Amino acid sequence: MHKFVRVAPVHGLRLVIASLVCLLPTAVHASDAELVTRDLFVSLDSQPTGFDYTISGPLGSRSGSDAFESGLGLSLGGRWSFTVPGSSFGLVAGIDFDATDYVYQNSAKNFTFGGRAVLGLGWQITDDWQVLLEPTIEYGLAKFTFPATGAYPAYDATGTYLGYGARISAIYSLSRSFSCLASLGYKQIDNSLSGGDLDLTLKQSGVALGIGLLYRFSSAPARIE
Repeated sequence: MHKFVRVAPVHGLRLVIASLVCLLPTAVHASDAELVTRDLFVSLDSQPTGFDYTISGPLGSRSGSDAFESGLGLSLGGRWSFTVPGSSFGLVAGIDFDATDYVYQNSAKNFTFGGRAVLGLGWQITDDWQVLLEPTIEYGLAKFTFPATGAYPAYDATGTYLGYGARISAIYSLSRSFSCLASLGYKQIDNSLSGGDLDLTLKQSGVALGIGLLYRFSSAPARIE
């Protein structure tokens, strides 16, 4: 690795999440809107780029910190709510499939593809506005490619990644069937890779952002399903 950059974690998000968890149960009584989530969605995501790394091989190991230049991905998924009839507050479960391309120096890349499971809380604030608080866990495949340069030989490594975190999503209804969303979260992603005689671990952490479009295939509330 070339240039070491230390990326500071964002601790303030933990306080935001904790505050919302405390406020949601009391705020629910102020809304007459019913939580009904039967959504499919597509979103463009910006993943955390800062990471700590360790490279191990026959000649020893080396550790440090660095950062990708960018980490952009595409997610496809669905959400389903479980609520008491007439309630504006309840559980929301979902599954996503996502692919992310991380760009590093000298055209090096780390490409990941996997799935994400979500079990969180939803609040229908009004007929048009909805908020989701979602703990997430994800797992998938990763491939790191480092092309040859004048100072370093080419290096390819493959393996898996495991990620976990939490995010807040705000959803606004554009029509009966379509909505838009914006999300803010914090996550950690651990990559375990190997190639040739070297093992590479990357531990990413930081802010994750997303924007997307949702399609509601059903608006039927729980009491009539």
